[in-house]
Amino acid sequence: MEKLKNQNQSWFNRLFEHQAFQVAFGLAALAAAYIFVSWAIDSGSLLDYAITLLLLFIGLRELVLATFRGRKI
Repeated sequence: MEKLKNQNQSWFNRLFEHQAFQVAFGLAALAAAYIFVSWAIDSGSLLDYAITLLLLFIGLRELVLATFRGRKI
């Protein structure tokens, strides 16, 4: 059943199953959040602040998921 499940997934979904990719994606999201918070402070745009919060959430989520992969929480 597991093999059939993996065959139905796209390559993009299978990419997020790799811990190294999750760490790299999380760090890239945190770097993008840093850039957007710099723009938000300069411009005062609420949209930039919202994008910063979204990227911060995604980055931290991916890093936590990569850290606790395979563990029972």
